[in-house]
Amino acid sequence: MSRFSKGLICLFGLPMLCALTIFTIFFTMKLSDRLTSWSWVKIFSPLWIANILIIGMVGFGFRMGLKTFLWSALSSISFFIFSVMLPRKLDRPDDPDLNWPYVFIPLWVFLGLFQLLRTDNREIRLSRGDSYQTSTGEQITILPKPKYRTNDMVYLIYYNNAIVTLFIYTILECVSLSVTPLSWYIKYIPFFYFMAITVLGLLSMTGSRNIWSMLAPVILCCFYIVLFFYLIDKLRVFAVVMIPAYIGLIGLSICGIFVICYIN
Repeated sequence: MSRFSKGLICLFGLPMLCALTIFTIFFTMKLSDRLTSWSWVKIFSPLWIANILIIGMVGFGFRMGLKTFLWSALSSISFFIFSVMLPRKLDRPDDPDLNWPYVFIPLWVFLGLFQLLRTDNREIRLSRGDSYQTSTGEQITILPKPKYRTNDMVYLIYYNNAIVTLFIYTILECVSLSVTPLSWYIKYIPFFYFMAITVLGLLSMTGSRNIWSMLAPVILCCFYIVLFFYLIDKLRVFAVVMIPAYIGLIGLSICGIFVICYIN
């Protein structure tokens, strides 16, 4: 890894993870009736700092190419707009000038751009392939064939499913808030789908060396399961719900430190 990439991780990546951790703590305390006097704007302020750091990282990462840079910048800015509009709506739920569909539009734009960005990067990698020259001087390019059990393929499958899951859920939530109330059993259907895909993936990768690549989807599924029990009033303590999120953030921080210290 180049010094430039390590510098980006030190300057933006690790502070961003710290800001996300502070946000999850504030969010947990707010829903646990610990910070009842705080507005949602204060609760979301660490998330804004994390978004600004992400935008700064994208700005310094112009070496990725103009097209990728533009997609990354637009997706980061759209999520930042959503993170600003959401706490304002939560503080003023009866504000007629800010309806729930308007709040979710920046998030839908973010998910769409993020999906297109990932698909475009995948196509670029698959289009490169390996070039060989025969004895007659003919140039032959062999395109790589994606395999299901590789880390990259696992990431591709669950990356797409996670985005689709969030997109469908936000549509159901928007309908529930704006049109007619829906039960959590209905709104949680996309998450049930994601958990089913994860279980099938684990069963298919039994005995594979790349089974550790399923760790992130498993942690996400644990979070979805505990959150569901909290939403249907089977679990009273919200802090328990956030344990998988804290594990994920700690894991990302350890990976970032490991990359800086041990990978050349």
